[in-house]
Amino acid sequence: MNSSKRDANGFGGTQTITALVTGAHHPTGLGSARALRAAGARVIGFSECADSPSFRSRAWSDIRALSARSPRAVAEEIVSFAESLDGPIFLLPTEDLLAQEFSRIQNEFPEQLRASLPALETVELLLNKTQFASWASERDFPIPKTVILNSDEALVEAIEDFPFPAILKPLVRTAEWQKNSPLQKALLLEGPGDIKSLSFPLFSAAPAYVLSEWIAGADSDVHYCLSFLDSESEMVASFTGRKLLQFPRLTGSTAVCGDTDDPGLTALTAELFKAAGCTGLASLEVKRSAQDGGYFITEPTVGRPNLQSPSAMLSGVNLVGIAMRHAWGRDFSDLVAPRRSCMWFEEQAVFQILISRSRVPISRRLIASQALRSRRFAGAYLALSDPAPFLGVLGIWLRQAWRWVRRRSDLSK
Repeated sequence: MNSSKRDANGFGGTQTITALVTGAHHPTGLGSARALRAAGARVIGFSECADSPSFRSRAWSDIRALSARSPRAVAEEIVSFAESLDGPIFLLPTEDLLAQEFSRIQNEFPEQLRASLPALETVELLLNKTQFASWASERDFPIPKTVILNSDEALVEAIEDFPFPAILKPLVRTAEWQKNSPLQKALLLEGPGDIKSLSFPLFSAAPAYVLSEWIAGADSDVHYCLSFLDSESEMVASFTGRKLLQFPRLTGSTAVCGDTDDPGLTALTAELFKAAGCTGLASLEVKRSAQDGGYFITEPTVGRPNLQSPSAMLSGVNLVGIAMRHAWGRDFSDLVAPRRSCMWFEEQAVFQILISRSRVPISRRLIASQALRSRRFAGAYLALSDPAPFLGVLGIWLRQAWRWVRRRSDLSK
């Protein structure tokens, strides 16, 4: 899309865009800030946390503490702040519930504020695992066997004849779920008895859950396609990659990932989001079956970037920057460069894997192969042009190591 001298509502086509990014304390927020800064934006972050290594990044022009806590109140607070700014503004949520809430009120945004969000009904369809499972099954998209559970009674009934192993995850990752399960976004159940060993009551942490058939395979069998879709739900730009390690192992978030060239996954992603009428940033995560090599959809993400989104920028496709410029009708051709093989990692997750005693094997040969062919490397925190966040993480590790040494010293006395 070519830029013009003036945007449609009178904001200059060359004026610096102010980007507002939620979740500034999280690696997803940090990666988004770096991408937006690289695309020429002035970036302001929002967070409910008092401190984070992410805050040290030079990508941020400012970090603002949120006084609100509920998604609706947070959305209202950020929109109110946007009304106090001059010039073009781009809004980027980095959490599902905020993407949904901003989508709900996007028609009420002030004229200087734009976002890259699908319609509310599309967001709800793709985020609500009940609706999505039914919708995808009706259209013959490949999904594992899935049951939605709304009570302990429904859970007990479902597990009686459900095939195990199975995956149990909340319909929406609520604040209470995050409190009780800060690392696990899903639970791998080897059998019905595993439910009894949980340390917290499930339906106090979230109102509903998804019980899905476990697709056999390793961390490296999880693939993803990141994309940006225009107002006609046509794929403008995309990137495919695969996870090489997850933490926690098998069911967690990305620890190490790399690029792939996967036209089949790109086509599946384009077809699914076109059918759903999705626009803006969207990604599809799938798992390749160890038995027949077929893909099974594990999770769509809409209206926001995700943890591994920086791998696309590392490879040459700045999807977050494209979303911002597209929202303001500006040229983004310079944000798509010739693809470079890459490897991206989340330092704290890798550290936890190294010190943990998981019996899940690590695909060392696959990781080494990806590393040897990669031309670019970066971490969630580590970037040569922006070293301060990683130094903050390193400081955390050193303090943890010092406390461990002191405890060992005290025990030996």
